[in-house]
Amino acid sequence: MALFTKEQLYGRTNIPYTQAIFYEWVGEKGLVNLGSEEKKGTFPLRKIFVPMTIKDPTEVSFAEYVFGDYSYWEYLERRTRSWTAKHIAEWRKQADIGRKSLAFQTIMAELEEGKSSYQAAKYLIEEPWKVKNSDDKRKARKEIRETAEEAFEQEGVQEDFQRLKEAGLLQ
Repeated sequence: MALFTKEQLYGRTNIPYTQAIFYEWVGEKGLVNLGSEEKKGTFPLRKIFVPMTIKDPTEVSFAEYVFGDYSYWEYLERRTRSWTAKHIAEWRKQADIGRKSLAFQTIMAELEEGKSSYQAAKYLIEEPWKVKNSDDKRKARKEIRETAEEAFEQEGVQEDFQRLKEAGLLQ
């Protein structure tokens, strides 16, 4: 069941409404708005878009829940791109940040539970999400290698490394 009915989203000739559903375009006659809060009876799309697309970046579940159909969402976005693009881009950015937050929470839980703690710790130390291009990646790997070598030379680390190697945990 969609948030809006077909009668609310399509005209008599079965052509989808575009601007006519937005408060920003038609005022109180609209169904939705581009803000974060309800405006004169219109529903804020951002309020549902961000939480739903954190777990579904395809936006399918959002589109089906709100409009009953992904193709309507595609059509709407394409037809209103000139004045909705910056809003939708911001929502997508917020969803990406939420998705990364969720991923970090999962990694931290792995680290605490010890299931894949080595891989989780390695991922957090390497910080691959911060590196943008191949030159930066090379520099980051070199820096990590140097830091690891320095740590390895410290007292006690060599014995720990040898013990892990003998236990078959390292190659």
